[in-house]
Amino acid sequence: MTAHEGQTCIGCGALLQNRDEAQPHYVPKPLNEAPLSCMRCRRITHHNAVSPRLLDTQTYVDLIGPLLGKDVLVVLVLDLFDIEHALECPLADITRKDVLVVATKRDILPKSVSDAKLSEKLRTRVEEAGWQPLDIVLCSAAKRHGTDTLRASLGVHAAGRDIVFIGPSGAGKSRLANVLRGKGAIPFTTSAAHGTTQRPMAFELGAHTCYDTPGYTHPTRLASCLPAAVMANSTPKEEIRPRTYNLEDAQTLIVGGLIRLDRHGPDSVGFIVYAARNVSVHRTKTSRADDILKQRETRFEILTGHDDIATLSKRTVMSVSADEDIVLGGFAFIRVLKETDVVIHHLPGVVVWKRQALIG
Repeated sequence: MTAHEGQTCIGCGALLQNRDEAQPHYVPKPLNEAPLSCMRCRRITHHNAVSPRLLDTQTYVDLIGPLLGKDVLVVLVLDLFDIEHALECPLADITRKDVLVVATKRDILPKSVSDAKLSEKLRTRVEEAGWQPLDIVLCSAAKRHGTDTLRASLGVHAAGRDIVFIGPSGAGKSRLANVLRGKGAIPFTTSAAHGTTQRPMAFELGAHTCYDTPGYTHPTRLASCLPAAVMANSTPKEEIRPRTYNLEDAQTLIVGGLIRLDRHGPDSVGFIVYAARNVSVHRTKTSRADDILKQRETRFEILTGHDDIATLSKRTVMSVSADEDIVLGGFAFIRVLKETDVVIHHLPGVVVWKRQALIG
């Protein structure tokens, strides 16, 4: 048997085929056997392979739009380390009203910051972007933090409707779905790389039918411009330790070789860097920054073996107020402690954001 209409992978939801091993979502078995997992999901699960397969915007809209055309509860799942891109949903016109917002990866932000304070800051940012959240729930699938609160909130707001989980790739939707489904279910495939889930996958939660969905992405997102292995290696996997630096006039911070911040002006200004522990930070004179970046493959561990990454040729000039963040979504954010002007050097095509400080 070479094809079976509608047979999908139990891990990523993709339509399966057994005709060509070199093509996506191959299985070396007859397709009338069940359950089946594609070879890509097996490599991810058993060999920790990095195998992203991001959907273009039109494919995403075609897949998810019909689900949202029904009377459903929409759950926006966003990564606390990449909030801004989550709020740029291609289907935002449909989803902005009456949405339940779930912020994942609470465990990577400092425990010293209260959930109440984080929720307050997050609600402000979400509402500024035009969304109308029914509730804000902070959780961590890895630590099982907040999942009982989420179940309760889903029960209150779903009111008998189906539930659709949406969000950008890499936000943790499938990990969260696995926790909600419980230990007895065959887990959906998860990966440190973005773009694992390929099609909507249904599961039951009490009286509700829920849908885990593929993530959306943007060409302006750092994950769209870097090798998947670099992005996976630089994504925080444990609690971040904030690092504080004071910059004088004509001094520079280089974070992981992927963002450079030049400061010019009187007095000293403090900057607090929030990034994964293995992302190194260099403070140097601005006059030496170019020389350091020429050696970034050897100076910055996360870039070792990746000499094909574009130079930081894009410059963004910012006037930043005290207690604002400079954000490179999914990679780092930098809290500014005093009003100052900065020049940000970053990869071409990538957007650098500014927002009210998430912490502090």
